[in-house]
Amino acid sequence: GTCVGLEQCTCLRDFYGQHCDVYNPCVLSPCEQECVVGTNNYTCLCKKGHILAANGISCIRCAHSNKPSWHVALCNVADDDTFCSGTVISDQWVVTSAGCVCKSGAGIDTQTISIRLGKNRTCAHTDSDEMQLSAEEIYCYPGYSPGKLTIDIAVIKLQHPIPINAIKQLQPLCIDNVKNGKKLFFSGHGVEIFGWGAVGETVKRDDILQSNGHVVVDMTLQCREVFQRENVQYQGDGGIMCTIANTTSSCIGNYG
Repeated sequence: GTCVGLEQCTCLRDFYGQHCDVYNPCVLSPCEQECVVGTNNYTCLCKKGHILAANGISCIRCAHSNKPSWHVALCNVADDDTFCSGTVISDQWVVTSAGCVCKSGAGIDTQTISIRLGKNRTCAHTDSDEMQLSAEEIYCYPGYSPGKLTIDIAVIKLQHPIPINAIKQLQPLCIDNVKNGKKLFFSGHGVEIFGWGAVGETVKRDDILQSNGHVVVDMTLQCREVFQRENVQYQGDGGIMCTIANTTSSCIGNYG
């Protein structure tokens, strides 16, 4: 700081105390919710049920509900084909299937896809509340190869964060922290499947967003038997979640 008199100092920003020897950048409350002092800076944290925005300061309430406000359509720029779905998990990240956006271990050209938020119908139709987003980078899970059932996951970084007012209204999907080997889903856990998949043996795809309740069964004997019957090869260490419903599947017509 600066000495302005006997035992009197004017401190620089974030320093306090009689001799400006106390560093605390959190005093001015730079974070929306919680602030933690580091060695040379501070880190903002969010309370449970919230995620940190791309600006590193704001907190966004996330949703555990089955209302698909966080659901996006992945559209082919060339022909407006709805080739996959995705899930908004923060104001700048979307998670989807690696099979949708990865080839030979690398992401496809980001210029070839358009990400549409707020879609109720497929990409060929315009919805009144839809928002068009651009991809900056695609990250494929290391080691993924086409046709592999395990590690079939990728994340898309958006070119620009979704505006904070819009993201707070739609509420991205909550992704709980998984620690100490704890399972995020367990056998018997109910989940909801969303997408524009086939709705019948002869119907390729429905134009209206569909949803259906499924039950998680992990890789039980029941699930392995279905794979075997359909001639699907499964090799792995169990790092895959399988869901079953009486009459529906999430596999045909819309990945992601």
